[in-house]
This record gives sequence, C-alpha cells and structure tokens, in this order.
Amino acid sequence: MTKNKRNLMLLGLGILIVSGIVIVVIFLIIPPPESPPPEIPTSEIEIDATGTVYYIVDGDTYDQNGLSGGDRVRLADIDCPESYEAGYQEAKDYLYLLIYDELVYLDIDDIYGTGPYGRWIGIVYVRYNSTHVLNVNYALIVGGYAIIDDYNNEFNPYNWKLYYYHKA
Repeated sequence: MTKNKRNLMLLGLGILIVSGIVIVVIFLIIPPPESPPPEIPTSEIEIDATGTVYYIVDGDTYDQNGLSGGDRVRLADIDCPESYEAGYQEAKDYLYLLIYDELVYLDIDDIYGTGPYGRWIGIVYVRYNSTHVLNVNYALIVGGYAIIDDYNNEFNPYNWKLYYYHKA
C-alpha cells in the first residue's frame, strides 16, 4: 500500500469517527419532544350549524332546519339574478341540484350573523366525498350562476376554493 492510499484511508477513518461522535453529541444535547406532534386537523372550514335543506327561495337563498331563530339562509358575498332577471330560474335550479334535501354545513358570518331581512348570512358547504365538501357559494360563481358581491362581513370571496378538506 502506498503512502498516499494509507493517508487517505486514515483521513476517511478519522472523518467517520468524528461524524459518529457529532451524531452522538447531537442526540445527547437535543432532547426528544415531550409530546407527540398535534393531530392532523379534521377540517379546513368553520361550521356553526348543520341541517337539511327543505326549500329553495332563489339562487342565493334557501331554508334549512337546525337553525335557531329562523331557517332562512342568504349565501354570503354572491348575487344571483332576481325573479324578473334573465338567469333567475337557472340559478335557482342549480342551487336546488346542489343542496335540496341534503345535509349542509353552514359557516355563519361572525360579524353580523344575520342581514337586514333577518336571514342568516353564511357560506354553505355540502358533502362532495368522504374527505371534502363543496363550497356552494363559490360553485354558483364558477358555474356562471352568480357574481361576487363582497359585503362587509368576515368572508373574502376572492380567497375561496371550490373544495375544502372536511373529514366525514
């Protein structure tokens, strides 16, 4: 064995020993965590009420059971055509297809709760699959049945997604 090869082997052995010592020191200095990491959240959304939809008023208003103080809900931050405007029936029919006779999850506005007509103001979600819910307010926008009408409330329709994680 030549002198250069021997020196390289000794250098490699020295690096290996020093690395092992550093790893042992790190494990002795850094204590293990005291508790396991927190569990993965079961939901990305806030739910203030749940209930079954039993009546569709128009494209952005419906009635559901399970609410105290009135059953009428106005979908926050969207506007659908009124009964005398083109697209009214299509918006109403689409909302019907999405939520009629379905269990819905309602995030009620934390600032006002209800609007000037006494309706609950919120974002409504309906089950999409076992792990996700559909944001119905945003689905109406994406489908072309509603426009954004950003009122003074806790919600920001410009940050909405169509689907949110919410484990069943």
